[in-house]
Amino acid sequence: MEAKDSKCCVCGKQAVAYWPCIDPDIPSHPYCADHLEQAMIDTAKVVWKDDKGMQAVAIYHAKEAVKKYKERKEK
Repeated sequence: MEAKDSKCCVCGKQAVAYWPCIDPDIPSHPYCADHLEQAMIDTAKVVWKDDKGMQAVAIYHAKEAVKKYKERKEK
């Protein structure tokens, strides 16, 4: 199943991605672009709870990934 065929688990809009995609044994959930960024940030905070530097890097990349997706959709 593709994300575009699912609804966001938070708000019900069309999903753009499943998250987290870390391990096949970890359940992933569909998110729309608006909620994907926060889901990625929350994951970064859990994974790197003791490393604020890595949290900052992961959060930056999460924001950039969603920003690029939204820009691509606007074209």
